[in-house]
Amino acid sequence: MLKSLSRQEMISEAQVIVVDGHSTDGTSEVAMGFPFVEVIRAAPGRSSQMNAGAAAADAPLLWFLHADSTLPERLCIEAILEASRDSSLVGGAFRFHLRGDDLYYRIVDLLVNVRSKYFRRPYGDQGIFVRTETFRQLGGFRDLKSCEDVDLVIRLRKVGSFRILPYVVETSARTWQNYGKGAITFYHLKEWLSFEMRRLFGPGFKSLPGPESVVNERSLGSTKGSVAEAKIPSSEAIQGAAQR
Repeated sequence: MLKSLSRQEMISEAQVIVVDGHSTDGTSEVAMGFPFVEVIRAAPGRSSQMNAGAAAADAPLLWFLHADSTLPERLCIEAILEASRDSSLVGGAFRFHLRGDDLYYRIVDLLVNVRSKYFRRPYGDQGIFVRTETFRQLGGFRDLKSCEDVDLVIRLRKVGSFRILPYVVETSARTWQNYGKGAITFYHLKEWLSFEMRRLFGPGFKSLPGPESVVNERSLGSTKGSVAEAKIPSSEAIQGAAQR
């Protein structure tokens, strides 16, 4: 992720935060080798780590990226800024692409992008971005068993527009290769359907609160299972940034 993020045209305008979930694989040193990266610590878990990164950022826009994702396009930050010119927009995401030449992966790409476009259910590995003020008003990511990213998107769409941008965020196929294509496909379908059933019929689901507090502790820990978050400037900064 960090190598591809470093190639973004406007990376000098962003604050990049890598959130470590108390892992021990030593990749923190790799992350800190990038001069634009800040490493912090949070309790393990996607929600807690992404909320910690959001709390540490101080820009009008937040962009959540998974550690096993890459950005083949160099203009993703510009695309977010351009989209943010629309005052009705509260957030968005990118198209999904599973890295690899396997025909099965292309079918997965198609189905995921159909789900994102027509069912409005993008996952976190599609690079969700959101206005900071809206994110905090909604209480951030909720501590759910799964699909905390989909839950956030549903809540965002209730308060404003949400757009899928034309560029792709690539996801590593390593998990699919290690555990089997069928097993991972079944797992994701089961998690999505389980989430939808809890959302529609689970007692008290709609009243679940967002996180009440987030601990941001500076750390030299590693970044296994972590989330990289890019804090990007407001849309008003586009012209000035282009001149630099």
